[in-house]
Amino acid sequence: MKRSIAPVMAGLLVLSLAGCTSTPNANKAARSAPPGPVTLSDAERSAVERDTIAALPDVSAGTFRTISAARSADGRVTVCGYINVTSGSGTRSGDTPFIGVLAGGEFQMSAIGGTSEETVAVQSECIQNRVYI
Repeated sequence: MKRSIAPVMAGLLVLSLAGCTSTPNANKAARSAPPGPVTLSDAERSAVERDTIAALPDVSAGTFRTISAARSADGRVTVCGYINVTSGSGTRSGDTPFIGVLAGGEFQMSAIGGTSEETVAVQSECIQNRVYI
């Protein structure tokens, strides 16, 4: 007596396709990165450097040291670092901390150290955002 394997194959096909469905929530969760440290790409680091220098008055150049970033629970990427700027007159600032937000390939600096109080305030804000420089 011959048995047809068509019903068995059809059953296996249905079972194999059952796992191929996707839910919108699963796709959305995969796209959103978890909070924590962020490794900046070369392009992101360049944007931070470019936009930091552009935000500072009378700056002809800057040397960057220690740029770090972290993502908050709401998805915001906070970036902190140190810059040693050279003014138009050639004066160097020494390592000065800065903080800002990176979004859409652009960096918006929110504060930079200067006086002792400003420097401590920027460093404290970096720590509050879990960015350690």
